[in-house]
Amino acid sequence: MTPTLEQTAIEVRTLADRLSEGRLPTPEALRYATLLGEALYKVHSSGKVHGGVAPESIVLAGAGIDLTPAPEKLEGHAADVSVDIYGFGAVLYEMLTGCKAFSGGADSVLESTGIPAADRLIAGCLAKDPLARPLGIQKVLLELKFVALAARRSEAPAAAPRETADAALRAEMQQLEARLAARAAEHEKSVDERALRAGDALNALASELAALKAGLSAAQQCVDANTARFAALEQSIGIVEVKLAEQINTLEKGNEAQAILIASVRTSMAQTDNLVGRVLEAMETIQESIKTLKEGDALNALTTELAAMKADLSAAQQGVDANSARFAAMERSIGTVEAQLAGEIHALEKANGAQAALIESVRMSMAQTDDLVGRVVEAMETIQDSVLNPAGARS
Repeated sequence: MTPTLEQTAIEVRTLADRLSEGRLPTPEALRYATLLGEALYKVHSSGKVHGGVAPESIVLAGAGIDLTPAPEKLEGHAADVSVDIYGFGAVLYEMLTGCKAFSGGADSVLESTGIPAADRLIAGCLAKDPLARPLGIQKVLLELKFVALAARRSEAPAAAPRETADAALRAEMQQLEARLAARAAEHEKSVDERALRAGDALNALASELAALKAGLSAAQQCVDANTARFAALEQSIGIVEVKLAEQINTLEKGNEAQAILIASVRTSMAQTDNLVGRVLEAMETIQESIKTLKEGDALNALTTELAAMKADLSAAQQGVDANSARFAAMERSIGTVEAQLAGEIHALEKANGAQAALIESVRMSMAQTDDLVGRVVEAMETIQDSVLNPAGARS
C-alpha cells in the first residue's frame, strides 16, 4: 500500500520512528515480528521476495503493518528469501534490544535479548552463510511461536500453578499444529493442481511440437523439390544461352557479309553509272558524226565503238543482276536468322519468367520454414518455462 502525501505528513509512522523512542516491550516486539513474518510469508508464497526488510520499510498501520518496496529492488539488485530472513532477524533484534545488529562491526558480538529462544532464532537468521539460515519464513514463524510462549512463561507470576502454564502451552501447541496441518494440506493441494496443469500444458505443447515438426518436414521437402527444379531450369537456361550466342555470332557474320555485298553492289553501280555516261557521250558523238558524215569509214568506226560499248553495258547489267540476286539471298538468310533469334529470345524470356516464379516460390518456402523454426523455438521455451516454473505456467 503506497501512502498518500497527507498520510505521509500526518498518519504514516514507520517502525524506525517507533524505535527512535527506545526498545519495544517484549509482547509488542513479538506481535510486530509475527505480523512481519506473516507479511513476508504472503510475499514468498507469490513467488517474490521483498529484498529490503528494515525498520524504515515497515509502516505501522493501526493493528497491522505494511511493507514498502525495498530500495534494493527499486535499484534492480537481485535478492532471495535468505535476504528477507536476515532482515527479519535484524529487525527482531533491534526491537528486543533497542540496538542495531552488528553496529560495532561484522565481527561484533550480539547482545542477549534475555530470552534464550529469541537469541537462538536471531542468531540463525543473522548467520553470515545464507545456507545456514532457516530455509523458509514458515520455519521462522514456528520458532517465533516458541519464543512467544517462552516469553509469556518467563513473565508469568511465580506463584502461577505449573499445570495452568502447561495447559496453556498444550493449547497453544494444538492450535499451532492445526494451523500447520491446514497450511500443509493447502500447499499439497496447490502443488497437485500445479502438477496437473503443468502436465496438461506439456501434453498440449508436445502435440503442437509434433504438428510443427510435420509442417517443417513438409516445408523441407518442398524446398528440396524447388531446389531440383531450380537446378534443371538453370541447366536449360545455360543451353539456351549457348544457342543464343551461336545465333548472334551467325547473325554478326551475316551482317559482315551483307556489308561486303552492299559495298560490291555500290561499286558495280558506280561502274554502271560511269559506263552509261560513256554510252550517252558516245551516242551524242554518233549523232554529231551522222550529221557531218561524208565518208563510210568514219561511220564504220563509230558503229564498232558503239557495239563495244553495248557489250560492256550488257556485262555491267549482268553483274548488277548477279549482285541483286546475291543481295536478295542474303536478305532472306538474315530474315531467317532474325526469326530464329526472336524465337530464342522469346524462349529465354519465358525461361526467365519461370525462373523468377520459382525463385519467389523458394523464398516463400524459406520464409515459411523460418516461421516454423521460430514457432518450434517458442514452443521449446514454453515447455522449459512450464517445467521450471509451474506457478508461471498456471498464471
